[in-house]
Amino acid sequence: MGKRVAIIDSGVYTAHPAFAGKKITGLSLFVDSQGHAFTEDGFEDEIGHGTAVFYIIDRFSQNVEITNIKIYKDRDQISQESFEIILEYILHNMQFDIINISLGIVRCGCTLRLRRICSEFKRRGTIIISAFDNDGAVSVPAALENVIGIDGCVYSKAMKADYTRVRVEEKEISTIDFEPAEAHMEHQNSIVDVVGKLKYIKVAWRNPDYILVQGNSFLAANFTALAAGIDYTDSEDLLNKICSEELLLGEAKKNDMPFAIKEAAVFPFNKEIHAIARFEELLICKIADYYTIRVMGNVGIRVGELVPASRSDKILKDIKHIEWDKFDTLIIGHTDECSNITGVDYKGWLIEEATARGKNIYLFDDIGSNHRTYYPRVCEDMLQKRFGKLYKIDKPVLTVAGTNSKQGKYTLQLELRKRFMELGYKVGQIGTEPTAPLFGMDEVFPCGYNGTVKLNPEQTFVYVNQMLHNITEKNPDIIIAGAQTALLGYNDNNVYEIPLYHRIFFEALKPDAVIMCINAYDDREYVIRSIKTAEGLSGGRVIALVCFPVENRNRWQPGAKLRSLPPDRRKEVEEQYKDYKVYWPDIKEDISDLTKICIDFFSGE
Repeated sequence: MGKRVAIIDSGVYTAHPAFAGKKITGLSLFVDSQGHAFTEDGFEDEIGHGTAVFYIIDRFSQNVEITNIKIYKDRDQISQESFEIILEYILHNMQFDIINISLGIVRCGCTLRLRRICSEFKRRGTIIISAFDNDGAVSVPAALENVIGIDGCVYSKAMKADYTRVRVEEKEISTIDFEPAEAHMEHQNSIVDVVGKLKYIKVAWRNPDYILVQGNSFLAANFTALAAGIDYTDSEDLLNKICSEELLLGEAKKNDMPFAIKEAAVFPFNKEIHAIARFEELLICKIADYYTIRVMGNVGIRVGELVPASRSDKILKDIKHIEWDKFDTLIIGHTDECSNITGVDYKGWLIEEATARGKNIYLFDDIGSNHRTYYPRVCEDMLQKRFGKLYKIDKPVLTVAGTNSKQGKYTLQLELRKRFMELGYKVGQIGTEPTAPLFGMDEVFPCGYNGTVKLNPEQTFVYVNQMLHNITEKNPDIIIAGAQTALLGYNDNNVYEIPLYHRIFFEALKPDAVIMCINAYDDREYVIRSIKTAEGLSGGRVIALVCFPVENRNRWQPGAKLRSLPPDRRKEVEEQYKDYKVYWPDIKEDISDLTKICIDFFSGE
């Protein structure tokens, strides 16, 4: 007896003239409203796709026992959950050598259950061959480890072989935080295993009887036919025997923090550090002390006085008298201002001293990393190898955008993180400040001041999408992210006034809901254009405005003290944007209401 092959598709049009006199075996396998799999005897194809796949495998293989499993009727779509239930049923009730899946689920959530199923199939000796989405997106199960994913992407035009094996130079292990037993189930090679040469082929169909087709479904079917006709020991042996060429890709590197932080000292005490002082309870570590330079005039002052929203009673200390025995990690923020004022290279001095004392060093700026030194960065060699394919994210994404920089957008994101977590929600988050890992955020994309992102626009889109996918695999209730600056320039006088890069970052996030931060002095037309731009780029909706509560900044007095917006001016702003609800970040009740608005939006209320 030959190999036992299962075709999971839309069934077969058994009355087709091409199958006259042929015994065709199959069944229907569906999922009821209670989430239970059930079978039916018939498996007639109402679409034509399954008929074409069966035609290819049957025609180009010999001595093969084929079972057609119909899983959908008049629409070639199925939910991730239903697909998992069906595969699980097959796993426990049927036995095959090869399973052909000429379909792909594009919009999917956490794939842990599906990966476990595919891993179990492999352990039993069953090879799964699956086609990628024809429109270029990442799809499952093709993208998963323990599945041979077939794609006929743009690379196939330049390839001579019918099938080319895709490999990376060294296997990469996912940085996703699964349990140890699951950590190796993430795809360790390129998500595309095989690139096939796209060709038109005549196949049997439902109506008309025959058509010319081209696509990944039929590449996968042909690959299955080849696999069914040869002997192999495992999937690796099979790939080597069918693929006559190999495409070698570079390994995707990681930038994980190489140490754990228990107690940290922080220097200097500037804008970026204020977030740490304000949200100490969200940090992954304890803060031993905050340090500054005496010339700033704030040595000896309580932190809570300088950052009113902070509950810290720590006293700012002089960096010249740093107490090295009180901490294991030194967090060094941006030191440019301190060095410019005093002429002292604080960064170099502190790194040298900390290294000599065996301390871990967490930096905001790019100076290179080793086993005791870390700084958040993103560069080209950290990109996954996936031929430009993008994941479709099925988790709700909330993004904080704005009309310019310095509007408290990062503070608002931390406040929302805190509120959602207090309410019991599992929060996934991308931070654009180098402090993001310190707050336990899942991903960091440090594209603000002295940014350490080294990607072009196209790579940025792919990497942001990659971060969203990594978070999705942790199965959060919501994903929070935020832009660094405006989506539109205030004018078109200079190309550097146009925030193209940040616009690409925002578009890649594809938020479902947007909170737009504005200023009281913004031109209303500019704000409305910003709202329309946010909604146009994302396909989502601006659900609220948050107004930075200060008077107009005087660009001729950059150091001038900011004055809080008076009540009458606030009423004017609210009236100006009466079509939107305006919230004020310095009013606790407003932030509570804003959190509720977000929850209501995503719950459909």
